[in-house]
Amino acid sequence: MKISATNEFLSDKLGDERSLEIMAAAGFDCVDYSFCTKFKGPDVNAMKFEGWMFRPKDELYAYYKDLKKFADKIGIEFGQSHSPIPSLVADHTETDEIMIEVAKRSIEICGILDCPYVVIHPVHGYKVPLEQYFELNMEYFGKLAPVAKANNVGICLENMFLTYTYERGAFKHLPSVCATPEDSIRWVDTLNERFDSVFSYCYDVGHSNICCSDHANFIKKLGSRLTTLHIHDNDAFDDIHFIPHLGNVEWSGFCNALKEIGYKGTFNLEADNFIKRFPLEVAQEVKNLEYKVAKDLVDRYGL
Repeated sequence: MKISATNEFLSDKLGDERSLEIMAAAGFDCVDYSFCTKFKGPDVNAMKFEGWMFRPKDELYAYYKDLKKFADKIGIEFGQSHSPIPSLVADHTETDEIMIEVAKRSIEICGILDCPYVVIHPVHGYKVPLEQYFELNMEYFGKLAPVAKANNVGICLENMFLTYTYERGAFKHLPSVCATPEDSIRWVDTLNERFDSVFSYCYDVGHSNICCSDHANFIKKLGSRLTTLHIHDNDAFDDIHFIPHLGNVEWSGFCNALKEIGYKGTFNLEADNFIKRFPLEVAQEVKNLEYKVAKDLVDRYGL
């Protein structure tokens, strides 16, 4: 199984090419390319529609053609990607078409990078009951399906949670859309029935851990719908995005379930909060460790 990780933090601090160099040197086969650094959450929520993802298309896409050549040269693939978040700006429907255009650009760039999957957060929030988000998301993803089909890119939904503030300013996490295997199966299958069969699933083990999910059961029920992973550890309380073994995720059940369903995707870590704890001067050493931890799990469980 190929081993992958997000380049989000390194790309933001050192640029795309340097982030890929560090990851290739550490041993990673693939990168989970993050568009979240190209249109950041605070700018999305502030409706600051300018910057990288709003450059002229010909200029933007020429950059990614060159980046693909660079990645080929150093021997690293684009295994999956992550579209900017949030997917839509809450309570500002007048900006929806702008955000949809950003998602479409992410998909088209994946086509340029020969990246098979883009993970896009389902639209979710606090304002309406969860069930009302179902049709909202069917409409949203339906607008993206033709672009994904045209670019030979799959769209992956991800299990989500909501964070509430409660006693003494602490946080409580509750399941949100696609947070159970039953809901996830319903959403993916309905999208594929209604549109172009380009939809599958990204299981975020950290998100599930803070929602107290049974990882093995979740994965087994998803079966072949599962095509991508966000692997990171936490304490079942905070979404800290650390490397495995620094929290309480039960890795044997998780890994054995992947093996049981014949999972074909990459073993992809989304653990950038760990590398953020270290000076950039030791970024290579930190990524080396991240790779070794992932490789040990892959080898230990015969993935």
